[in-house]
Amino acid sequence: IDVYGKCGRLECDKTYEGECYDMLERDYFFYFAFENTLCKDYVTEKFFLPMQHYVLPVVYGGADYLKFAPPHSYINAQDFNTTAELAEFLLALTQNPTKYASYFWWKKYYSYEDTTHSTLCDLCEKLHNDKIPKTVNNFEEYYIKDQCYSPYNLSWMQAIYQR
Repeated sequence: IDVYGKCGRLECDKTYEGECYDMLERDYFFYFAFENTLCKDYVTEKFFLPMQHYVLPVVYGGADYLKFAPPHSYINAQDFNTTAELAEFLLALTQNPTKYASYFWWKKYYSYEDTTHSTLCDLCEKLHNDKIPKTVNNFEEYYIKDQCYSPYNLSWMQAIYQR
């Protein structure tokens, strides 16, 4: 396992982002997209960026990923009891090209589009539209209450970084 970014010793400069993703597709089977905050509906670029490429996301987070991606397009680490169980599954996938390729079935029918810029423009437009109501009676109920939780299996994740 190679760890890139703030948590690891390796990095891929954003200036060479295209080359980084080419290298990712060429040299790796999986992209671990582990969220540092476990909240309902909280999914970051850690999940969406690998969806643009032929590398399989392995997710760990608080979201229901089926709301964000087609079934059988990622692997949820929380579906496994131990890191060893997950590792065995991933190793078996690397040794079965047909089964590994089956996780990319959706690319025949769908594509991923980065909507970050247009989403921000849409938000700005909506905020300046006086016809759209902008009040929420109870913000805590609406946005905060029971949205986030502590990892129930933190030792599971720590085992990954102890290697």
